[in-house]
Amino acid sequence: MQTTPEIEAFWETFKAAAGVTHNEYVVVSFGDTPAMEDNLAALVGRGTKRATASLLRDYVGGDEPMPRVGDLALVVDGSRAPCCIYRITRVDVTPLSAVDERFAWDEGEGDRTLAWWMDAHHAFFRRQAAREDFLFHDEIEVSSSDSRLCGRRRSRIASLRHHDALKRRRLSRPEPISMGALNTDIYASSRP
Repeated sequence: MQTTPEIEAFWETFKAAAGVTHNEYVVVSFGDTPAMEDNLAALVGRGTKRATASLLRDYVGGDEPMPRVGDLALVVDGSRAPCCIYRITRVDVTPLSAVDERFAWDEGEGDRTLAWWMDAHHAFFRRQAAREDFLFHDEIEVSSSDSRLCGRRRSRIASLRHHDALKRRRLSRPEPISMGALNTDIYASSRP
């Protein structure tokens, strides 16, 4: 996925706050509709969605790089606005049928059960198979990865509350209020 000036500014703000000195990151979205991308980006930003799965075929011979432990990923929503950044902490390749309850829970979607996860992902991967003309089956290999949230866009309401809290504590340099402000409470976790 291509970057935009907004994505690059979000990355630069994150780098400065987190002490990151490189520009190695991927831009990702989750889902196949803007509404799904909005919903899943929100789950990642809240820390509910800490795992994701893609078909291995998307990476082998595809345009996307295979996820690696330590990679940083910048998540965008359905309008391609940056939402948050996470670090990949684990990557596995398994048949779709081998996905377990723990992984389904960590994906944070639906009711977080394996049954819900399988139904939703079978439907999602079947739509992908129809679009891309390949055979979908239960033993198709998936790349599953776990992640840890490193930084996220602060909502306007959260920015105002943070600013008011700083004023009450009489700190001399309150954080600027803007829709682009990042939640700095979680930057310490961006370092390996």
